[in-house]
Amino acid sequence: MSEPSLSTLMQRVDHLEKQNTWWKRMFGGYLIVTVSVVLMGQGQSRQQVVEAERLVIKDSGGRLRATLGPEGQKDGTVLQFYGKDGKSYVSIGILVDSGGIATTLLLGANRNPTGLAGNLLAVVTNFDSSFGVSYGNNMSSFKATDERAILTTSDKRGQTSAVGASGFALSDSGGKARGGLVLASDGSTNIQLLGKDGKVIWKAP
Repeated sequence: MSEPSLSTLMQRVDHLEKQNTWWKRMFGGYLIVTVSVVLMGQGQSRQQVVEAERLVIKDSGGRLRATLGPEGQKDGTVLQFYGKDGKSYVSIGILVDSGGIATTLLLGANRNPTGLAGNLLAVVTNFDSSFGVSYGNNMSSFKATDERAILTTSDKRGQTSAVGASGFALSDSGGKARGGLVLASDGSTNIQLLGKDGKVIWKAP
């Protein structure tokens, strides 16, 4: 019985060694995969939050191209874009006055980097909204409040016209009224033309 027992024992030992080798290989492979996943995760991880009081962006030449941060003494934040000459051309932001009453949303082009005198400005506050465009001395603006909406235009000579729901008015380069049409609350209309001295030269009715 000793020989069969020894043979059986040797077979069992051989079988156990094979199993042990297989488990070592499996564990080694699992360990490699686990470490690889961890290292890949660390390599791909990135910081998702950046905290700063002010953001400044410069080009490869060190020139200022954009800033984002608090605006001067006002309680607000403004994003500004700069040209190669270092001048601010476009501003977008929110400003609050010293009393915290009016919140203003600004969208404007202060200057035109091409050298043309074109400008665009939009302002929204707690009291009104306005939008303006200009090219040289020719300007046009639209303003809306709780009570009325008015469209105003002026040319390079300074002559101005204003149009609203209840009429329109004309002014000369000196700001003097020269004519207008008014629609009264009772439905009646009134038209007047004025001279340089401000006196009525014609009216109807």
